[in-house]
Amino acid sequence: MALANYGELKTAVRSHFADRSDIPDDVYKLATAELNQRLNLRIMQATTTLAFANGDESKALPSDFLRPVHAYVDRDVRVVLDLADEFAKNVDYRKSGLPRTYTIANGSLFLNPVPDGDYNIVLRYVAKLADFSANSDTNAVLTAHPALYLYAALKRAAVWAQDNEMAGFYAAALDREIADVERLDAASRFGDGPIRVRAAHTP
Repeated sequence: MALANYGELKTAVRSHFADRSDIPDDVYKLATAELNQRLNLRIMQATTTLAFANGDESKALPSDFLRPVHAYVDRDVRVVLDLADEFAKNVDYRKSGLPRTYTIANGSLFLNPVPDGDYNIVLRYVAKLADFSANSDTNAVLTAHPALYLYAALKRAAVWAQDNEMAGFYAAALDREIADVERLDAASRFGDGPIRVRAAHTP
């Protein structure tokens, strides 16, 4: 099954509901919101570089930021930053130094210690899937895993139609599809062998 764009997705959903033309756009927005909440696929990841100057404690995150994957200080010997929550940041807060941890809060990335110089922070993150608008709109998840979008939209359409039996059916189908896609995604990252971790070099 191939769904090239939003228009084809809507056509596929309508075909399961006697070609009803009154299925609202909110059905597809809710489907996208659920996929954003549940998926952490490699094809959803993006990378950005945040330039911190001496004394800059925080920088705004990209508008499509959803969740962090990892971050590091970009220098000759990279310094991988640990993710800390706000409580840990406050407990270990230092006014100046080489950053060792980062915290995500209020749409910004905070460093601790506060940078004692100019540093570029490379952030790898899960990017939010945007809502579709034009029929020609698409994204990486719809292209690579169309069944995910179809089952998510069918589930929401069934809820909208107040068909509890079909809503449960499509919810179960979506759960199975997510599990299968996540297994494939993990295999593509790590293969079938054991993961080997090398000791980090501390500058």
